[in-house]
Amino acid sequence: MLKAAEKLNIKGIALPGFEDYKQLNEKHKLLNEVKSMFRVELYTRANISASSVKEAVKLVNKLRRKIDLICIKAFNKTLIDYALRDKRVDLILLEPYPNFKITASLFSLARQNDIAIELHLAHLLRAEGLPRSKLIGFYKLITAYSTKEDAPLILSSGAKNWYELRNFPALSSMSKVLGLSKEAILDSTINYPKKIISRNTFLKSSKLPCGVEVL
Repeated sequence: MLKAAEKLNIKGIALPGFEDYKQLNEKHKLLNEVKSMFRVELYTRANISASSVKEAVKLVNKLRRKIDLICIKAFNKTLIDYALRDKRVDLILLEPYPNFKITASLFSLARQNDIAIELHLAHLLRAEGLPRSKLIGFYKLITAYSTKEDAPLILSSGAKNWYELRNFPALSSMSKVLGLSKEAILDSTINYPKKIISRNTFLKSSKLPCGVEVL
């Protein structure tokens, strides 16, 4: 996949699979060995799929400052309510389809706490016909709320294999279907991710308490 990313001129990739804090040292060592082999910036990412808030908090406590991105996969209302209030969380991934109602208040709180809502565009590549139309409608609802509430939105490939990878021009084209402006597309694919990575790189090397906002 990293060779494909090079060919597509993708500048950076957040590698998932860093949820197990007991294996972090081993995975960081492997990552450092791989970094020199590719002209792609590699970042660490944990996709937390917790069954309870208690479990999610435990993982965030263990992982913050040790990896670049912490994402909560929000499957239920209780978990998303927690994630929206914990400023140590970087991303909330909205997969199709959550078992709670998408409302403006979700995005308002995301804006207040500077937590980005994330969508994976690879789902659009996997869907066809009516399921794809339904998915586009779901994503349009999210982008509309994000625009209205001025909430951070991140559109990433969510690729599970090399042929689902997309560079910026391709992501931009797919994002236009969702009704986003050129400025919003640039923010959601480049500016917001860069801001989060820069913030967390600083926090990992500083002595600031977790949750302190960097202006």
